[in-house]
Amino acid sequence: MIEKRITGWLADFAIRRRKTVFLLFAVLTAMGLVLSQNLGLVVEPEQLLGKDNAVANQFFEIDEAFGFTSNIMITVEGEDREEMVRAAHAVSDRIRADRELSRYFSAINLKNDAAYPLQWGLILADEAEDVETTLRLLEQRSLLGFLTTLNDTLEEVVLSDEDRFGTNQDQWNGLAALSGFERLTAGMQAALAAPGTPAPEEAERAAREIMESVFAGEQYSWSPDQDMLLISLLPAFDVLDFDSLYAAVHGVEAVTDEVAREFAGVNVGVGGELAWGVARHEGAGADTLYPTLVALVLIVVLFFFSFTRMRKMALALLALVVGILITVGGIVLTVGHISMITSIFAVILMGLGIDFGIHLVSNYDDFRLKGMAPSDAMRRTMEAGGTPIMLGGVTTACAFFSLALSRSPAVAEFGIVAGMGVLITLATMLTLFPALVLSFGGKRELSRPRWRPMIDFSFMGTLGRGIQAHPWVAIGLSLALTAGAIAMIPRNVVDFDPMNNAPRNHPYTLTQQRIIDRMEISPFISLSTRTSLEETRELTEAFRRERTVSRALSVADLLPPADEVEARLALIAAGGPAGPLAAGDVAGFTGEDRSLEDVERLADEIQRLEWNVIEMGDLAVAGMGENNLVERRRNLMVREIFGAEVGEPGREVFQQAIAAITADPQGTAIRMAAVDRAFSGVMETQQRHMRVDRAPTVADLPEDLRNQLVSIDGSRYLITVFPTRDTQADSAAILAFHTAMTGVDPGVTGSVPLYVELVTEIFSEATRAGAYVAAVVFVLLLLIFRRLTQVILAFAMVVLGIVWMFGLLPLTGTHLGLTAGLVFPLLIGIGTDDAMHILHRYNHEGGDIVPAIRYSGKAVLLTTVTTMLAFGSLAVVGEMATIAAIGWLLFVGLGTCFVATVILLPACLTIGRQWRQKRQGINGGTAETTEEAV
Repeated sequence: MIEKRITGWLADFAIRRRKTVFLLFAVLTAMGLVLSQNLGLVVEPEQLLGKDNAVANQFFEIDEAFGFTSNIMITVEGEDREEMVRAAHAVSDRIRADRELSRYFSAINLKNDAAYPLQWGLILADEAEDVETTLRLLEQRSLLGFLTTLNDTLEEVVLSDEDRFGTNQDQWNGLAALSGFERLTAGMQAALAAPGTPAPEEAERAAREIMESVFAGEQYSWSPDQDMLLISLLPAFDVLDFDSLYAAVHGVEAVTDEVAREFAGVNVGVGGELAWGVARHEGAGADTLYPTLVALVLIVVLFFFSFTRMRKMALALLALVVGILITVGGIVLTVGHISMITSIFAVILMGLGIDFGIHLVSNYDDFRLKGMAPSDAMRRTMEAGGTPIMLGGVTTACAFFSLALSRSPAVAEFGIVAGMGVLITLATMLTLFPALVLSFGGKRELSRPRWRPMIDFSFMGTLGRGIQAHPWVAIGLSLALTAGAIAMIPRNVVDFDPMNNAPRNHPYTLTQQRIIDRMEISPFISLSTRTSLEETRELTEAFRRERTVSRALSVADLLPPADEVEARLALIAAGGPAGPLAAGDVAGFTGEDRSLEDVERLADEIQRLEWNVIEMGDLAVAGMGENNLVERRRNLMVREIFGAEVGEPGREVFQQAIAAITADPQGTAIRMAAVDRAFSGVMETQQRHMRVDRAPTVADLPEDLRNQLVSIDGSRYLITVFPTRDTQADSAAILAFHTAMTGVDPGVTGSVPLYVELVTEIFSEATRAGAYVAAVVFVLLLLIFRRLTQVILAFAMVVLGIVWMFGLLPLTGTHLGLTAGLVFPLLIGIGTDDAMHILHRYNHEGGDIVPAIRYSGKAVLLTTVTTMLAFGSLAVVGEMATIAAIGWLLFVGLGTCFVATVILLPACLTIGRQWRQKRQGINGGTAETTEEAV
């Protein structure tokens, strides 16, 4: 047969031309090492999907139109808010001062720009009616009048609206309002309780701080509990430029480490999509190397107790390493990179390649024990054992190459890489390994070492005899296991969590998780664009109405509705006079002096503000339920009262201010008069500043905001949607968020849509590819065995193994991650190999299952265990959760396929033989009766 002629030629080549073989593989290995320096790495979902995918294409379009789709987030955590703010400014200032580092960023967002809301805030009121209430505030010229009007507005407009808190965005708006109230109260306390009389400049700074606390809003991006402060950095480079990406992220990390050392009690971390991307790169690279090394060590330990001569197995491992290095060079010349999907190629080749070596060593040792010379034993090994090895390897390679037909670039690349790797390691094992054994394998007779225990594989023969005697027991147990597995299969969960697509213990991953926990939003955003401002506004509001959405940001919040501009401008024009003593001031002051009664009235208004804040928290509970963001922030500011019960003390913002202001009423009155004089001028200027005669346009936006929200050419507007923290609870929650987003805008893209699309595509394409693999393997096995029944049996064992695997996974709590779909083609390609060896030996033994299990069982068991160890190393030391998951899936799957092959397959073959013998007996008896009758 042609396959035997090929293996015979390879044997002669390896035996007679060993120096040529060594030289050839030395050159190929050197080339592989040189080429490996140019090996790329792809881990981003949009790259794995490719530009032909609609979701990925939309992502690339946004990246091109806006110049970015992700950022770096710096987290500042601690208990002292003032210290956290100082640390945050230190980080921001040092990045800006570093010319080399700052050039990587187009924006460093720490403190919100107050200039824009201070100019346009009046026309940007939430509703047209709110313009009038804001005008009343602007007409105040005293602290008492300002605070009284603010309380009136809260009671008339906010607290009377039972629907005020209906969306998660409303909660964030409520947080901003509470932050403003706290800043206002703290500003009054600082201005009025300080010793002495403030100088004019000091009084003006205090007055401006009080005014800005209401009209400019929150300055910093705080977490709801104010235990984390965020700084965001927008890239000025192509995020696919890995050199710039690494330089930017690691440069920022160096700054944060330096600041963290200087500020005791403050933790500074680096996160965000860009940093997380670096973590994925580093994790995927580590998962290519470390699991392979662990698998190598475990296999060596197994061989130590399984083979009498370790030298030949060491040579097999050497040949395998050479094959893997050559494969790396082949990857560079073909696809050019590895990805999250193909990063496990080395482990796959470790498992499959060593299988080739095990079969060769087992056959070689058998022939040597029969007294053959090394060269003759190797030639017989290649003729007898090399043929099924070559057929199995070619079959597996063809199965992998069939994946190249997949429409998914990630799956197609995996097929090319794995198929090429199997062929290269097969060629290495069939040429380099024999040459190594004959040159360095030693010529001493085989003997069992006394100093180390050896695994006795004779139990495989006992297993074969037991199955031969009780085949129906094996079938009954298999049927029971199958029924239980089928019942458990629906409990499998597909993992759509992007957090599992990163190294689990990487500092950037841990920071990302802290952002989720502290900021109570998911950083895995969704993105959408519109060309019309009004469409942008409508879509933004539609996103906000979804319960799974925490916040939705767009330019619509910074520009007024076009159909309301005229009415708003008319209200602004009809507002009160902007004079030093506006008639609208409700305090009724006629002079500059302030009395003790005025101090008491101001303290009463602060108390009234506290009561309004408490009621605001209760209103939020009515709309959003217990433990919402507004309620919790409220409780941080005040001591909550539950009827007769008193809650845990907060910062007591209002009570501390009241106590400080009333501690020295006479001094407070003097300081109040000084601050009021400055406040009157500040408010007069602010009223004139906000009485605009036109609506703002995109050109009026601060440059940093415009770069984030408007495309480079000004034709498109970006909507950024942040999921709630609850969407990270499980895959069902993430999928619910994704479904909600696509329901609002089918063209949405971003982190979650891309990852869901990638998982879905790989599952569907890998399942389809599994059909391709099955067809290829079925045809090849049929050509090899030419027995349809045996080929069907071989496939049935793999199918049952897969069913059992999916039945066992829910019991272990394993979720089906990004790469889980690849188990179908992998198990079909690898799992049929065990059945093929058992069937080959079964036919060779004339249909006797006991010697088939006894003699092929050791090799099949060892090859399965070594492959399981290879994949199990991914589960144990794999940093990427998705990589670890497929390692565990294949570990379990190979085990279940092996059990089916060595228990159910022999039982089926035994029953089939008994049935044939019985049928032949009946036919023989009938023939004898006929003869006698004649």
